[in-house]
Amino acid sequence: MGKENFYIKKMIQCLAICTGVLLLSPMLSSANEEPEHLVGVATIFDDAGWHTQVEYFNELIGPALNMKFMYSDKLNNSMELTDFMTRAISMGCDGIINFVTQNDCVAAGASLAQEKSVWYVTQNSMINEDVAELEHNLGHVGASVSGMESAYYELLTELITQEGKKGFFIYTGSAAGGNQGTGAASHFYSTKGMLKAIAKAYDLAYEKPVEDLINEMASGYIETGRRLRNATARIKSGFFL
Repeated sequence: MGKENFYIKKMIQCLAICTGVLLLSPMLSSANEEPEHLVGVATIFDDAGWHTQVEYFNELIGPALNMKFMYSDKLNNSMELTDFMTRAISMGCDGIINFVTQNDCVAAGASLAQEKSVWYVTQNSMINEDVAELEHNLGHVGASVSGMESAYYELLTELITQEGKKGFFIYTGSAAGGNQGTGAASHFYSTKGMLKAIAKAYDLAYEKPVEDLINEMASGYIETGRRLRNATARIKSGFFL
């Protein structure tokens, strides 16, 4: 790998991590000696938080690492991702940062990056083994699913035992399908831990396995087989989507 490619690879890795100046500072002097690079950023977001992240990339990360960025609109599937990547590469992007995290999208993006010889990194919790060994795939950055279930089980158990707690509203954007590669794995396993904690604390028996409840796409009530305060304890599903 040539010197220029080495710096491109390391800079994209640091960009994907984006956890602080300490990770970036050892590279600043070397990065500024390199030609300015263009990096494509593919996203599933279009909210205030995303616009704040764009400002962070443009105003802090870009000048520090001698980079400019080309951003996608909100993308929904692998075809939209690869269309954006193709445009970005044709306009001179050296690498792609991918926030379109469905498993098929991760794989499609990694395969295209390999074909076009551009660096590629994605944000996800579960590694896609089908493309993990591709030379230009720099890997995944995200919360590991290892320990996610137990951590949230313990968290909610602690909250349940606090005086005055009456109920819980679990809201997670991408839990459905997270154990199958179509949703967010971290959301799936954190939700699984919380539902198990509720069942344990209140001696509930869900009508379906917890995995099936999380992957249920239709809204409705979940019967739990237990009466609390003269009312059937039921959990509203459908807010996991």
